[in-house]
Amino acid sequence: MANGIAPGGQLTTTTEILTEIVNKVDFSTTPFKIFTDSKAVIADSIIVAMSVIAKRLDFLGSGHEPTTKFLDGQLELDSSGYVVTKLGTTQTNKLGVFSVRDV
Repeated sequence: MANGIAPGGQLTTTTEILTEIVNKVDFSTTPFKIFTDSKAVIADSIIVAMSVIAKRLDFLGSGHEPTTKFLDGQLELDSSGYVVTKLGTTQTNKLGVFSVRDV
């Protein structure tokens, strides 16, 4: 047994995926607070992601310019407004916050 899991066993977790427009994220405390028009959510980690699929679904701003306004300067961005990640990883300058694709 390792951490209560038998060899060959599986560890399963659940994740809530927000499919709403995020208006604001409070990175000043952990867990993080995520705000949409309809609710506030508490999260231990965040993956900021947009993709070609999002472009096909007609999410505004996806695929041609960064959609990082809701980050409100709380994550490090490059001169074009895209989220900066540590070389070779998806880790941003905030522990527990990751960025993938064209964000």
